[in-house]
Amino acid sequence: MIKTVGNKLKALRKQKRLTQKELAATIGIGISQLNKYESGMHMPPIKKLIQLSNIFDTTLDSLVKGRQTQQNCTTVNSSNGSGKSNILMLKNRIPFLKYWMP
Repeated sequence: MIKTVGNKLKALRKQKRLTQKELAATIGIGISQLNKYESGMHMPPIKKLIQLSNIFDTTLDSLVKGRQTQQNCTTVNSSNGSGKSNILMLKNRIPFLKYWMP
């Protein structure tokens, strides 16, 4: 699964015509870390996956599983602007997130 996510990230980055340097700076990581994500050596943490899904205008499901499913797409607006309620909702709706988030 990690390799699939990496391949998807690389394809989306190239589709948007972004360099690794540009994308890494946008999400606040180094080029070497982005390279590890794209090569499948490391899986991005959930907060980075959320940032990446927003940048590439795709769902987490599409980013992680490689396909888009409408049944799991829900828009949530955070009242405090912190995004914490978005993350908590995602944690409850996507089973694998419970392993990544305390």
